[in-house]
Formats: sequence, C-alpha cells, structure tokens
Amino acid sequence: AEQEPPEKPLPRRREAEDGLIYFAGAPPPAVRAKVAAGTGRSWYSGRPKLTVDEDGIPIIDENALRCKDQDPDKFVRVRPVRFRPDGCYVKLEDNSEAFLSVVHMEPRTEASTAAIRDRLKEISTAGHIEVKEIGICTVSMLSKKEFESRRQEIEARHRQMEEGIAILRDNFDSKKWRSGRVSSVSDRGVYVSILEGKDAFIPLLELPESHISEGKLQGKGKGKGRGGGKDDDDEAELMGPRPNLKPGQTVQFRVARFNWQNDSFIASMLTYEESIAKMRASRGQNPDSGPQSCAAAAEPVLLAGGKMPQYSRMSDPIAPAALSKTDKFWAA
Repeated sequence: AEQEPPEKPLPRRREAEDGLIYFAGAPPPAVRAKVAAGTGRSWYSGRPKLTVDEDGIPIIDENALRCKDQDPDKFVRVRPVRFRPDGCYVKLEDNSEAFLSVVHMEPRTEASTAAIRDRLKEISTAGHIEVKEIGICTVSMLSKKEFESRRQEIEARHRQMEEGIAILRDNFDSKKWRSGRVSSVSDRGVYVSILEGKDAFIPLLELPESHISEGKLQGKGKGKGRGGGKDDDDEAELMGPRPNLKPGQTVQFRVARFNWQNDSFIASMLTYEESIAKMRASRGQNPDSGPQSCAAAAEPVLLAGGKMPQYSRMSDPIAPAALSKTDKFWAA
C-alpha cells in the first residue's frame, strides 16, 4: 500500500508590532503608531540595561546589578531589636526588619528569649552582628557550606520544637509546677520560657502579692506640675501596679490554659485554689462560694434605680433550655 505523504506543518504566524498574533487583518493604526513611538510599554524587566563596547561585547554595570543571590555568603552588619523565644528580629541597613531563627544562630543557642538575648549581647560588636539573607525577610549566621553540613540537624531541631509545643498544648496539667526564666516584663504581666521556642504569659492577676509593686508617682516634678511652680513636662505621673520581676530571673509557675485564638499559653504563679479565689474576689464574688451558675449561689447585682440586669442565658454552658429567664441567670 502506498504511504500517504506526511502533512506539512502549518507555517507559524509572525507576531505583529504589539506582540500579538492577528489571524485576520493587522493592529489598529492607533496601536501601530503607539508602538512605533516607543510608548506602548510601561513595564520593564528588573535586569539592568546592557551597553556594548566597540567590538559588540556587552558591558555589565556592577553597581546596577543588585541581585542578592550573586554572592551567597555575603554577610552584612545588623542590629538585634526584638527578641523572641524562637529567634530575634534584626534591623537591616535600609531600616527594614528580618527574622533570625534560633536554629540559624552560631554558636548553638538555647531556644528561649533570655538565652537568645544574652548570646547576641555576648557575640555582638558595638551592638551589631553579622548575618546573610537567605530568603524573604529571613537571615542566617551560617555560611552556605555550614548550613549544608548541618541541614539535617537544623530541620530536626525545628521539628522537635514544634512537636514539643503540640504535645504540651494537648496534654498539660494545670496543677503541675514548672520552672522557667522570665523573658520580658510589662504592665500587664510577665512572659516566661515554658519550653524550647515558646513562652507563656502570666497576667498580673496570677502573680503573688510579693511580686507586684504598688503604684507610685514617677517624674521629675514628683507631683509639682501645674500649680507647683514647675514646667508641665516635669509633672509626675501616677503609675499603676507592676511586676517587680527581672528578665532572666527563674520562677516557678504552672500552665493554666491554652488560648487557641492566638496560639499562646497562659500560666500562673499561684496555686489552683489561690487563683480561683483571687479571680472571684476581683469579680466581687465570695472567694469561698461554689459555682455561680446556680440560683442558690448567685447573688443578684442591682443596677442604678434598683433594676435587675438582663443576663443572657446563652452564656451559661449548663443552663437547661426549659428554664425561663426568671428561674435562673448566669453570673460571669
């Protein structure tokens, strides 16, 4: 049988001036005029423009070539600004911030805020350290060769920290005491290191009285501002209660709960019974009373004019749906 001759491929149509392929006709005159004038393109590649010498050899402007990957081991000096249990943020030369993970620190550093702060203070020179960019807003203290030789170790440590956090989150005992170092102190409470790469927050209400400083006046004028003959800038300010703990100090605490909304642990330096009693006292309830979801234990609070407040029965997790509003109310 005679073989049929192979079909010839269709000729490829050439692109028009505007970069499009027209199967019929040509670009409109307005488009052709715009392309011919050189104003049709509004975006250009980030690659620098090349110039050629007399022999037609391209000349590359090294100053214009700002590719960060051209030197994988180029280190720059940065300043640590904010410390976290899993690393710290550093400020770059252009005032932007990048994150330095604890697994990329050299020498090896404990994954806690206090240890990271102490280590970077120890190895810094005039408050600066040397790092290199390894990704978007991420830096490392390791060279490419060091990272490749320790890749498995780094990945295993990172995975171990994540697994430890997940295990504690699902299996913590609210009555078990733990030990950790204070990471930072604020007016609302303190942060403590709970395990590798994670902090727990202890609210001011969960601190013993011995670790809370009373409110005091703070300022140059010591209250002699307006009317005391001093400038307004010297007027004293009344500071509220504040923790008197110091960063790096070791404390005993217990994990009270886990907040799924912001992925954080809440801890307490009080016993379970002390914490419950202090919470009830702060709400104006009897510290020795039982659960406040029953009518016998709940004392109604009257509003101005002797009116009863309107409580929502949806807030009571154990309120039967058959009860009316007059049978029972939930006191938070």
